[in-house]
Amino acid sequence: MRHRRQRVMTELVNGYAKRPPGLLDKAALRFRITDPDRMLLQRVEEALEAAGQLERATLLTDQLSQLPVDTPTLIAGYAFFAVLAGELDIDDIGNSDTGKLLRTLVRLSSTDSAATYSVLLQVRRNTRQADNVRRMLVAMIDDPRVVVLKMVERLVQLHPLIFNGSATSLRTAHEVLHFFAPLANRLGIWQLKWVLEDYAFRCLQPDAYHEIASRFTERRSAREELVGKLQADLEWRLDEVGISAEILGRAKNIYGVYRKMREKNIDFDDVHDVLAIRVIVDSVPKCYQVLGVVHTSWPHIANEFDDYIANPKSNGYRSLHTAVYGPQGHVLEVQIRTREMHLDSELGVCSHWSYKGENDATLDDANIDWMREVLNWHEGLNVIDDDASNAEDISRSEGRTYVSTPQRHVIDLEAGSTALDFAFKVHTDIGLHCVGALVDGVEVALNTVLQSGQTVEIITSDRAKPQREWLDRDLKYYKSSKTRDLLRAFFQDFDRTYNVNAGRDWVQQEIDRLNLKLTPEEAASALDFDLPDDLFIEVALGSMKARQMLVEIAQLHAEVSDLLQATDVAKSTMHIRLKALDRKNLIRDITREIAALNVNVVNFQLGAPKLEQEAVADIWVEVTDLQEVSLVIVSLRRLHRVTDVRLVSSDSTA
Repeated sequence: MRHRRQRVMTELVNGYAKRPPGLLDKAALRFRITDPDRMLLQRVEEALEAAGQLERATLLTDQLSQLPVDTPTLIAGYAFFAVLAGELDIDDIGNSDTGKLLRTLVRLSSTDSAATYSVLLQVRRNTRQADNVRRMLVAMIDDPRVVVLKMVERLVQLHPLIFNGSATSLRTAHEVLHFFAPLANRLGIWQLKWVLEDYAFRCLQPDAYHEIASRFTERRSAREELVGKLQADLEWRLDEVGISAEILGRAKNIYGVYRKMREKNIDFDDVHDVLAIRVIVDSVPKCYQVLGVVHTSWPHIANEFDDYIANPKSNGYRSLHTAVYGPQGHVLEVQIRTREMHLDSELGVCSHWSYKGENDATLDDANIDWMREVLNWHEGLNVIDDDASNAEDISRSEGRTYVSTPQRHVIDLEAGSTALDFAFKVHTDIGLHCVGALVDGVEVALNTVLQSGQTVEIITSDRAKPQREWLDRDLKYYKSSKTRDLLRAFFQDFDRTYNVNAGRDWVQQEIDRLNLKLTPEEAASALDFDLPDDLFIEVALGSMKARQMLVEIAQLHAEVSDLLQATDVAKSTMHIRLKALDRKNLIRDITREIAALNVNVVNFQLGAPKLEQEAVADIWVEVTDLQEVSLVIVSLRRLHRVTDVRLVSSDSTA
C-alpha cells in the first residue's frame, strides 16, 4: 500500500509519463468487464483519440484503479473526457449504472465555475455562495462513487497547470487546497488527500516544496535502512510476547511536513513523524498490547500520544499514535491499528462500500445517507478557517456544555459556545442589548468560550446594540448558527446604503490593519465583483472574512504588500502595535497568544500609564508571510479590552 501510494503521488505531482492504451484490458484481470462493456470501451477509446484526450483519460483510470472502485465507476471515469469534449453522446450509453454516474459527473462539472468564479476558490470566502455550492453537491451526489470520481477528475484536469506558474494555476491550486483536499480529508480518503495537498503546495510555494523534497531525497537511503532495522527490531520484540503483526514503513507527504514545521515553528530535523512505522494487528486489544511493548522498549516522548481508537476523529479515523526515542536516539512515530482501521484510514468512504459478487461494489441506503451527512458537516463544506484544523473544530463541537445563570437555571449549549451565545440562548433581547459578561464573578470578553459548571451573568444596557465586529468569524464571538442568524437579521434591517458604507469601512479597517496598498474598490475588482457595493454588503453581513480575503488578494498580487516582496531570508521581522485598556495580566495574555502560534517575539515595549487607561504595546515578531502576521493580529484582537491591533511596518529593525 505504501509503495503504491508513493507511486501515485510521484506520477501526479512530479509528472506523468504517457502510458500506452489498453490499460482497461489489463484492469480486466481485476475488474469484471463484460462483452457489452468491451464494446463501449472501444467506442470510448475512439472518441478519446478523436478528442485528443486519451492520455488524460488513461491517467484518470489508472488513478481510479488504485482504489477499490467497481467496473461502472472505472468506465465512467474513462469516458468522462470524451463526453465533455462532445465526441461521445451520453445518451448512447443509456440508463446503465455507468450512464447514471456519467450524467451526475457531467452535472457536477457545471459547479466548477461556481466554485471558481463565484467564490474565487474560497478567496472571497462568500458563505452564502459556498453554501449554494455545497447544496448543489449534496443534491447531485446520490452515490458516493461520484465523489471519488470528481476528486480524481480534478487531479487530472488540473495536472497540466502545475508547472506554468500562471494566475490560473494559482487559482486552481487554491481550489484543490481549500475545497477538494478538505473534502478528501472529511471522507477519509487519505491517498487522494495527500496527492491533492502536495499538488497544490507545489503550485503555490514551489521553493518550499522543492526544499523539503530535496531533504527527503538526501536522506532516503539512510532513512530506509534505519526504518528496516526498526521494523525488524520491533517484529522481534512482538514475537517474544506472542503478538503477530504486519509492520510497515510509512511515508509523510511533503505538505504534511511543511504544515507541521510551520505550526510548531520547527526545522525539518525536528518533525517527529518523518521517520515512522505502522503496526497492523487483528484486534483492538492487541493494539494496546503493542503500545505497551513500544513504550517499554523505548523512551516515550511526552505529549506525543493520541488515542484515536477511544476517541476517533470526526471523519471516523481510528488509530493509536505515539512517538518514542528509538535506537541511537532517533525520533520515531508509531501508528498502531487493526486491519479494518487500516483499510478505513487509507480508503475512507471507499472502504464502506459493500461487495456482492466477485469484484463489483454496490451501495446501500445507509452508505448513501452517511455520505449526505458527511457532505453536510457543520457550517458547510467550503467555509474553511485558516488558523485551525477544520476536522479538529468539528471534533470539539461534538458534545454539550452546561452552564448556569445566577438564579441557578441550567442552560444547555453546544460545546465551544461563547458568552454571547449564552446571552442569545437566554433571550434574544438580552443578546441584542448585552455589553459584557461575568463568568464565576469575573469580567470576561463576550467571545470567551464557556466551560461546563460555570455560572454566567450577562450585563445589559437599554441603549446597547450589537456591534458589527461580532459577525467577524475571525474574532469568534459566536459558535451557534442561531446567534449568527440573529445578528445578521439585526443588521439586515438597516437600509442598503447604510450596510454598504459599513462594509466599505470594515474593508478599509482591515486594509489599514495589514498595512496594504490598495483601496476597498480595488479589492472588489480583484475579486471579480461587478459592483464594489456587492462586496461591501457581503462583508457587512458577515458573509465574507475580510482579513482572509485581503490576504489571498495580496498573495495573488504581491505588489500590494511590502511583506510579500522578494527577500533572501526565510522570515521577516514585523512591527505590530496593540492598543488596549490596561488591565491585570495584559502582558501575560499577549505573550501567551503569540506563543500559542509558535511565533517568535524579537522585542516588546509597553507603555501603560495606569490601570483602566489606554496602554500601547509595540511588538516585533518573526513571521514567514502576511498570512502568519495576520493570524497574530487576529489572535491579539480577541483579547479582552483590546481596542486595536495593526501592522505598523515590515521594517526589520526592531
